[in-house]
Amino acid sequence: ALSKTVATVITYPLQLGQVLIRLQKNELKDLEQADPSSMELEEYNGMADCLYQQYTRGGFSSLFQGMSSKLVQTVGQASFIFVTYEQM
Repeated sequence: ALSKTVATVITYPLQLGQVLIRLQKNELKDLEQADPSSMELEEYNGMADCLYQQYTRGGFSSLFQGMSSKLVQTVGQASFIFVTYEQM
């Protein structure tokens, strides 16, 4: 469980960036159908730009926003696998 926790902490900013970029693409599709001038949209030019914008808006902690939920999932899953594997 400890190794999964460390891996999650290290890779979480990349997962956050991936989600934000996917959300941006979905919002762009929605804007094509609606009025494009009605909304302003944050634009990310790749992963590095996305993470940089997150950092400049909210500081270092913004790169780990929402990580507690992911840690609960990861540690719980690893614990469950460890317990069930030992019983086999």
